[in-house]
Amino acid sequence: MGAVRLGKMDLRWCNACNVPVLKEHTCQLCQGATHRVGITPPGDIRPAMQNDLQLLRGSIDRQFGDGCSERLIPEDKVVVLNAAPAEDRMDEVVVDGAVVGALRFDIARCQFVFMPRPSGAKYLQDVLTRGHVVIDDGAIHPILKSSNAMGPGILDADPDLQVGDEVIVKTKDGFAMATGSAKMSGTHMRTNPKGVAVRVRWSEPPEKFVPRQGGQDWALVIKANQRHLDRLVKNASIFIRWAVRDHSDKDVAVSFSGGKDSLATLGLVLASGLRPKILFVDTGLEFPETIKNVMDVTATNVLELITYDAKDAFWHAIKHFGPPARDFRWCCKTCKLGPTSLLIKARFPRGVLAFIGQRGKESEQRYRKPNLWENPWVPDQIGASPIQDWTALDVWLYIFREGLGYNPLYDEGLDRIGCWLCPSQSLSERSIVSRHPDFPKWEAALGEYAKARGLTADWVRLWLSRWREVPGSMTVYLQEHGLSPTADGSAVGSRYRDETVRLDMQPPGADTVSGKHTGRLDIGKAANLLSILGSVSTSGPGADELVLSMTDGVEARLTPDGTTVSGSRDPARARLVFDIAYRGIYCVACGVCVGRCTRGALSIDPVGRRICVDEGKCERCLSCLGKCPVLDFRPR
Repeated sequence: MGAVRLGKMDLRWCNACNVPVLKEHTCQLCQGATHRVGITPPGDIRPAMQNDLQLLRGSIDRQFGDGCSERLIPEDKVVVLNAAPAEDRMDEVVVDGAVVGALRFDIARCQFVFMPRPSGAKYLQDVLTRGHVVIDDGAIHPILKSSNAMGPGILDADPDLQVGDEVIVKTKDGFAMATGSAKMSGTHMRTNPKGVAVRVRWSEPPEKFVPRQGGQDWALVIKANQRHLDRLVKNASIFIRWAVRDHSDKDVAVSFSGGKDSLATLGLVLASGLRPKILFVDTGLEFPETIKNVMDVTATNVLELITYDAKDAFWHAIKHFGPPARDFRWCCKTCKLGPTSLLIKARFPRGVLAFIGQRGKESEQRYRKPNLWENPWVPDQIGASPIQDWTALDVWLYIFREGLGYNPLYDEGLDRIGCWLCPSQSLSERSIVSRHPDFPKWEAALGEYAKARGLTADWVRLWLSRWREVPGSMTVYLQEHGLSPTADGSAVGSRYRDETVRLDMQPPGADTVSGKHTGRLDIGKAANLLSILGSVSTSGPGADELVLSMTDGVEARLTPDGTTVSGSRDPARARLVFDIAYRGIYCVACGVCVGRCTRGALSIDPVGRRICVDEGKCERCLSCLGKCPVLDFRPR
C-alpha cells in the first residue's frame, strides 16, 4: 500500500540526551541541535506501550537468538513507533534516533515478524545466533550497489533459515551490512547454489558500532518537550474558548469514547475552566474495559454522564446490510450517529457544541476536515476538535504529563479504542478481540454470510469482510501465499443483494411518470412512512395497491411490481416516492430521521424496529429527509 501524507512529519531527536523531540530544532534540556528522523508517511508516531515492547522483544529473540532484544530494545531506553502502510499492521521502530526496523504482522503465518534495517542489525552483529548469513568480501560491493546476496557468495548460513525468513547479512569479519528475506533455506545456501539467496531490502557499509547509553524514560521525554506541549495546550485552550463564545447559544459537552483522543480532549476542556457534560453512546459493541473507563473518568472528574444504549442495533441491522467494511461503514451510522442524534434531541433542545477527539493523522478523510464542523448525520450538533493537528505522540505525552487515567486496553495491545469488531481493526488484534463474549456470534454471522455467497474459509479466517472489495495490494498478497476469498480465485465484488433499488422511470404520458421494480415491494411496510408526503390509502383486491395523494395534486400509485406518478413529469418526484417507500421497508430504526424532525412526529417502534409517523403531528415539511443508511448503504 502506498504511503499517504497527512501533514508534516515532525519527529526529531536529540542525540546528546537520546530522546525524541517534537518539532523543535533545539533540545530544551541541553540546548543542543536535534536531527530529523526519517519515518514513513503519514507519520502518526506513538510510544511503544507495554504489549508493543513484549511483541518486539519476543520476535527479535525468536528470530535472531535469545538475548538479542536486550541489546536492541533495553529497558532503559524510550522506543517510538510509527504506523506504516502494510497489508495488516506494521510499525516502524525508532530507537536512539534511528529507524532500526519494523514490527510487521505476517498474515500467512499469523505472527509478528521483526524486519531489521542495517541500523538495527548493527546492534545485534556480535550477539545474534540465528537468522544470519555470512558473505565473502567479493559480495560486499555489489550488495552496496543494490544487488541481492547470491548463492555463490554465501560462506555460511543459519541452517534453520526457511524461505521467507528475515535475514541479517554479515561480512566474514562479523559486521552487519544488509538485511532482507531468505529466498532459499539456510541448508541450501550452504551448498553455494546459483540464484538469489537473500533478497536485500536495505544495505549500509559495514562498520564497528557502539550503541548509545541508556537511562531515558518518558518523564525525561516530557521535560524535553515541555515547551512544545505548552504551546499545543495554549493553542487548544484558545480554540476551545473561541468555539464556546461563538456558539454561546448551545450547551457544551465532550463526546467521550473511552479512547486516548477523547481523554486528551476532555482534559483540555476541563483545563480551560469548563464543566462539560459527557456524551457516551454504548453502541452495543464496546469492550467491558471501555465502559468501565468511561464510568471511572466521569466519576473522577465529577461530571454528568449522558449515555444512550444502542443494545442489539448492530445485530438487527447486519441482517439487512451484511458485514460492515472499511469502505462500507453503515455500522457507525446506525449504532453511533443515529443514537447520538436521538440523545441530543432528548437532552439538548438548544443543540450542543460537542468537543470531539478527532485528529487529522488518523485518516485522509479526517485530515481534510476542519477543526469545527457540522455532521449531516447528527443534526443540532456542532463538532469541534482542539487536537486536530496533534500526533498520537502529542496526545500520549499530554496524557502522561497530566496523569490522566487511560483505557488499559492500550497496554494490552490495542492501538485504537472503538467497537470490538470494527473493520478498522487489524488481524493482529484478533487475540484481544476474540475474548469478547460476542465473538463466537460474530464468527457465526461471517460464516453464514460466506456460505451463502460462496466465500472461502480464508475470507472468514483473515477477516476479509473488512473490505467490500478487497484492495489490490491485499489481493496480490493473498495470491502470493496461495490464499483466496473465493473458491474459484476470483475477486470479491460488491454486487447488491437487494435489487429493488433499481427503478427505471419512463414518461409514457403528458403528466405521468412510471417505472417497473426489479424486485417486489412490500406495500404494507411502505405505507406509514409515505404519509409524510400526503394521505395514504390502499385499494385492489388484496389491498396490495397503495394510493398516495400529495398536497399539490400529484398522485402516486404503488404496487409490488411498479410505481406510477400522475400529475408530474418530473422523474425526481417518482424517485422520491420510491426512496421513501424503500426506507419504510428496510428501516433499521437508527433514529437519524427522528433527530431531524422538529415536530415530534417521528418515533421508533421498539417491537417492529422501524420508524413510525404520527400523522396528527406531521406537517409534511420534509425536514426528516436527508442522510439515511438504508439509502446510502445498499446491502452487500
